[in-house]
Amino acid sequence: MKKKSKNILPLSMAAVTLLLVFLTFISVHYADRMVSKYSTLVASAIEVKQELTVAHLWFEEIMSGDRNEDINTVWFHIRHAETFLHAIDNGVENNAINLKLVTVEKKLQAFREITRIRYNSFENSGVGSKIDQQYDASFINLLHDIDIIIFDIKTLIESDQTFFNLIQKALIILIIFSGIIVGFLLYFYQNNLFIALQDQQSINHELSNNKQRFQDIALCGGDWIWEVNSLGIYTYASENVSNILGYSSNEIIGKTPFDLMSSNESKRVSSYFKELVENHEKITDLDNWNIHKNGEHVYLRTNGVPIINDNGDLTGYRGVDKDITEFKTMNDLLLRTQKMDALGKLTGGIAHDFNNMLGVIIGYSELLLNIPSNNEKSEEYLTEIIKAGNRSKKLTSKLLTFSRKSIFSSEITDINKLLNNVRHMLEKTLTARITLNYDLEDNLWPSWIDKSSLEDAILNMSINAMHAIEDIGLLTVKTRNLSLNENEVKALDLTPGDYIAISISDTGCGMDEQTLQKIFDPFYTTKGEKGIGLGLSQLYGFVQQSKGGVQVTSKINEGSEFIIYLPRYLYSTSEDNPDLVTPDKNLPSSSKIISGHETVLVVDDEDSLRLLVEEILLSNGYKVLTANNAEQALKTLETEHVDLLLSDVIMPGMSGYKLASIVKEKYPDIKIQMASGYSDSNSIRNYDENLHKNKLDKPYNIKKLLQRIREEFD
Repeated sequence: MKKKSKNILPLSMAAVTLLLVFLTFISVHYADRMVSKYSTLVASAIEVKQELTVAHLWFEEIMSGDRNEDINTVWFHIRHAETFLHAIDNGVENNAINLKLVTVEKKLQAFREITRIRYNSFENSGVGSKIDQQYDASFINLLHDIDIIIFDIKTLIESDQTFFNLIQKALIILIIFSGIIVGFLLYFYQNNLFIALQDQQSINHELSNNKQRFQDIALCGGDWIWEVNSLGIYTYASENVSNILGYSSNEIIGKTPFDLMSSNESKRVSSYFKELVENHEKITDLDNWNIHKNGEHVYLRTNGVPIINDNGDLTGYRGVDKDITEFKTMNDLLLRTQKMDALGKLTGGIAHDFNNMLGVIIGYSELLLNIPSNNEKSEEYLTEIIKAGNRSKKLTSKLLTFSRKSIFSSEITDINKLLNNVRHMLEKTLTARITLNYDLEDNLWPSWIDKSSLEDAILNMSINAMHAIEDIGLLTVKTRNLSLNENEVKALDLTPGDYIAISISDTGCGMDEQTLQKIFDPFYTTKGEKGIGLGLSQLYGFVQQSKGGVQVTSKINEGSEFIIYLPRYLYSTSEDNPDLVTPDKNLPSSSKIISGHETVLVVDDEDSLRLLVEEILLSNGYKVLTANNAEQALKTLETEHVDLLLSDVIMPGMSGYKLASIVKEKYPDIKIQMASGYSDSNSIRNYDENLHKNKLDKPYNIKKLLQRIREEFD
């Protein structure tokens, strides 16, 4: 028995030793397997996400207009993502994860396809388009599924780690039980345990690095990632929220999205959000105004997906908010510019036609007035008609100012001096109930503008302020020298540089957002029948024609502020800046002879105006030929002798300036006089600028017409 026991003991020791060695080998092998397998899987998953993110960034760079970037770079990164995805699929031994990987591979193919489609339909795939929304949704959905796979891999790691810990505990128990007998095995086991712990620390370190990588990716995106529970309360907010709204993550958690909005915006968004929650639908491009911690308004674009538990219940939403305030501002500016440009063209056309009609009315009235008559009443009536026509010219002048087609007499202007000159008039206009306060900066820069137009603009804004202040109040006029950079001029649609800012603020009733959108529209007024609605439209036209800008802010029951930005004058003479119109200093004196005997070719598409000019010239001794368009005028010149060409500028077909350039080249001895109610530098860009400067402005009276023609001959 003893011999048998002695034999059993060594065998038992050998068995225990072999068992311990076997279990230790399994432990080490399993640890090595976990390190080599899971670190590779996690790294591959990160690479998939990084490659897709890089592909997305390159593609957005291409679609934003940089067609110099190669689309093949996008395909290259997508192929890399597919390669790493296949590596994960080959390395994972879990059916559930493998099935999800199959789904992700399909979505990756779909993302490749939607990328190709959006690239091929470049012209119709701008921001906010349907294909753009599909593309962003596909990208976000794909990243979301990859995050789920990463989460599943981490879960699998935790499961295997639990099993690994059980093996470790079994080894410890066996070592304690057989420690006396196999002490040397304890040393061996402890040595291997230390190695295993180092491996575990290495895995933990790698996992920590991976977590940091994910956080860095989220921060680099610039967007704010969030989660809310079923009650709409934030349970998570990424650090980027501080860059967007000024709040820290901890300050956001516990609030609802509606706590960050105004009451009106909260009502609008909550009704929309309620419908989405009831139907468990995604939040797609929900644009909403939020209030920054400093009180400023921030425009966000929200996208999110519902979080559904295993029972099918909605537990909350997870999504991302993108700050599109700058995009919103620029888009609103573009829409407003397009609207004002369209209105400008409309009013300019109306004013042009109206000027022609006024010219006929005033001209024939003057002709009748020059015919001897014993009827004093008829002379009185004709005089009143002419006065009314001249008053109507002021209305068309305002319309043309708005449409930027008016006649400007620009000059170097000391704005502080101009404001001081009109101060007394403003005080009388505002009456004693409104205090006028001046705050003018010393050494204010000069500007090249039309003085009278600025005076009209100041007066119009002051009158508006007077109507806005119901009782006693304050009107403040400030001037400042400002150097605006690229960011500061974006909302004003100006170029960076030096500007003079003229601020006019009041303590009146203020304006709502709807009124602010319309104040520069011609004929828009809040004064009912008391106003004609051209004051601020004239202001808008003036600042545009002066290459400046205007900014308006207003709050109900607090008041309004208008800030006019005018460019600093940097030229020594007006000739240094050919785009600016200079005053005509060579107008003839009224004492000059205004009749003649030369031959004048009158070209105008307006029959009544053409006949009027013909009658005026014939009655003053001139020989007259007429044409209703440029083509007919050229035919007349081939057969008739002409001393002077009197042509309208705006005509169907060939313009007056084009006709003038042809006549000047073919018939250099013929004098040329242009006439129009426009002052559009674009229409003379390729023609003689002197013709534009000496242009006869419609509607003109008989004396002015005859003086200008005589001046050309003399």
